[in-house]
Amino acid sequence: MEEARIILRRAVFSFFQGYQSFSSGPALLAMPVSLGLLLSGTTALTSSTVMAAAQTRLSALFAAAGLPTGSSVFSFSSLKLAQTAVSSVLILPLVLTFLVFAQARVIALVFGKTTNLYLRLLRIHLCLFVVVLAANGAAFVAVSAAVGCAAALGAESERLVMGICGCVGLLYVVLLAKSLVVGKLAMVVAGAGNCGSSFCAVVRACLLLRRREAAALWLAVFSSLTMAGAEAVFQVRVAAKGLTPATIGEATTISYIYSLLLVLDTLISCVLFKSCQVDELRCICSYGIECKKAGGGCFRSRLLLEQP
Repeated sequence: MEEARIILRRAVFSFFQGYQSFSSGPALLAMPVSLGLLLSGTTALTSSTVMAAAQTRLSALFAAAGLPTGSSVFSFSSLKLAQTAVSSVLILPLVLTFLVFAQARVIALVFGKTTNLYLRLLRIHLCLFVVVLAANGAAFVAVSAAVGCAAALGAESERLVMGICGCVGLLYVVLLAKSLVVGKLAMVVAGAGNCGSSFCAVVRACLLLRRREAAALWLAVFSSLTMAGAEAVFQVRVAAKGLTPATIGEATTISYIYSLLLVLDTLISCVLFKSCQVDELRCICSYGIECKKAGGGCFRSRLLLEQP
C-alpha cells in the first residue's frame, strides 16, 4: 500500500507538472473513447434489440451448460455480460485507434520518444483482447465442468451451483485483474523499452511485476474507482435526463474529465515501469557485488554491470 501511494503521488505530480502537454494532445485524442464508454451504460443501449438478442443467447448458453437460469442472480449476470460484450464490440474500433494514439503520445512525452509507437501498442492491445476472450472462455468452461461433475455425483442443489460459480468467478476476477495490470505495463515496456516483439514485452512486464504485484493491483483499483466515479456522475447528470441541448455541455465536460483519467492511468503505468526498473538495477548491482565478494565467479552479473 505504501509503494502504491508513493507511485501514485509521483504520477500525479508528473501529471500536473506537464499538465499543458497531457491535457491538450492525449486527452483530446481520448475524448471519443471516453464518450463511447460513458454512453455504453445508458438506457438506450440497454434497451436495444442487439442487447436483448445477446442476453437471449447468453441465457440459452447458460441453460445448455446446466446453470439455473431462472434465478435472479443469473438473470442479472447475463444482462451485465451482454451489456459488456455489446459495448466492448462497439467501442473496440475507438480503442484501437484513438486510445492507442493517446497512450502512445503519453509514453512519448514521458520517455522522450520521437518514433511512432502506434504499431507496438496496437499489438499489445490485440494480445490483451485475446487474453480477455480466453479468460472468459476458460471461466465458462470451468463453471460448466464443475456443474457437470456435481450433477454426475448427484449434488444438484442450487446453493452448491451458486457456490461453485462464486468460487470460479472470484478466481476469474483475480486472473483478469492481473492480466490487465500486466497488459498496461507491457504497453509501456513496448513503447519505452527495446523489446522487438509483443511476447518479449509481456514477458518483461511479468518479470518486472514480481516485486510490485500488490502495488500494481492497488493502483489498478484506484484507476477503476476514479473512472467508476466519473461514470456515476455521467449517469446522474446526463443519462438520467437524456442528451438534450442543456446536457450536452455537461456530457462534454465529464467526457473530458474521463479522458484526463485515462491519461493519468497511462502515466501511472509509466511511473510504475520506472520504479520497477530502479528495483531491477538495484538487484543487479547488489547481486554483482555479492558475486564479486565471493570471488568474481559470476560471469553473467559482470556482463550486466558492464552494460551502459
